[in-house]
Amino acid sequence: YPPVAIEAKDVSLETLERMARFLDDRGVGLALVALPTREQVYSGKPYGPGFDIDFPQAYLQLFAHEQGIPYLDLLPIFREHVSRTNENLYVKGDTHLSNEGHALAGWHISEWFRCCVKNQPIGKTWIERQTEMSHR
Repeated sequence: YPPVAIEAKDVSLETLERMARFLDDRGVGLALVALPTREQVYSGKPYGPGFDIDFPQAYLQLFAHEQGIPYLDLLPIFREHVSRTNENLYVKGDTHLSNEGHALAGWHISEWFRCCVKNQPIGKTWIERQTEMSHR
């Protein structure tokens, strides 16, 4: 992958680790939702030389799994919706979601939170998980 992608991944994971520690110190759980870019959603093909639309989500999913953090990836949901409806989920000429995109994301996030996050115990602290991982 290009160096800029690797650097972005590293900075993102470092930031998420700091957030997880901060929240854990306060007894607050963390849940992650990956919101795809327009390019990921409307890409004609999912991968090719020098690109893979799943790359950003792959490292987030691995991080969440390793840390026991609930994770939702909206990329497959958005791609499936667009393939069925051809609806524009982003504001034209902008990176922000359209009203339709917000509605789709909001519905899926609320359903995911209701079924998979809301009543999940926080479990081991982030620091405890890090200590266990370092002893493996």
